[in-house]
Amino acid sequence: MLCRDGVIESVDDSTTSSVDCEIDARNLLVFPGFIDPHVHSRDPGLTHKEDFEHSTRAAAAGGITTLFEMPNAIPPVANAAIFEQRAEQHARVAFVDFGLWGIALGQENLGDLADLFRAGVVGVKLFWGYALHRETRMLVYNLADESPDKLVPPPSNGDVLEICRAVASVDGLVGAHCEDRAVIEAAESRLGRPIASYSEMLEIRSDTAEAVAIAVGAELSATSGCRFHVVHTASARGIRVVRRAQADGVRLSAET
Repeated sequence: MLCRDGVIESVDDSTTSSVDCEIDARNLLVFPGFIDPHVHSRDPGLTHKEDFEHSTRAAAAGGITTLFEMPNAIPPVANAAIFEQRAEQHARVAFVDFGLWGIALGQENLGDLADLFRAGVVGVKLFWGYALHRETRMLVYNLADESPDKLVPPPSNGDVLEICRAVASVDGLVGAHCEDRAVIEAAESRLGRPIASYSEMLEIRSDTAEAVAIAVGAELSATSGCRFHVVHTASARGIRVVRRAQADGVRLSAET
């Protein structure tokens, strides 16, 4: 394989061109670059965590040549106008190619989803099982920390079905953080107090909560025809549900 100025010029066993540097890659895998579909740069609004310039510089250093940025900055990518603004902003500082996820907020932006795909989002992210802060639309991990009037409740299964139908109308992709809120609330009720340890967190946000949400997502995907992607799958039980759905022909994929 002959590379010149960072570009693969030819792949030919008989290449005899003189080269400045030769690398013996026998028994190795050679990739032109990797794609990371799940990146949170938190830019704008939360750049005390990271910003897009530094996350893309780190990506380039690690061999990532394209990344897909998640939508939950402030404001989130909830409509085409915000998408265009965010794409222009990130293009000024990006060190690698990038795509943008939009966000699905249930009834609040259901009518904006088709236009988001027409504008160019790679998919819309659904935070299933989490409430959002009403002002920032950021995830609220502990509902006891906020008064109910400051929260947008987690989407119902009916909301998710309507999202899937809207996205299917443009053959788009829903990416879902899959945790069943009812299962989580039952576990929280059993605990009877705020989570105090990592082991308690695992008990509350269990593999049951994930598997139930994935199973429902698979059914909603089958009903609507929507492409459905399970983000950061965290359990063997969840993966088994994914594989069963795929075997049944459901348009469902997953990442770990």
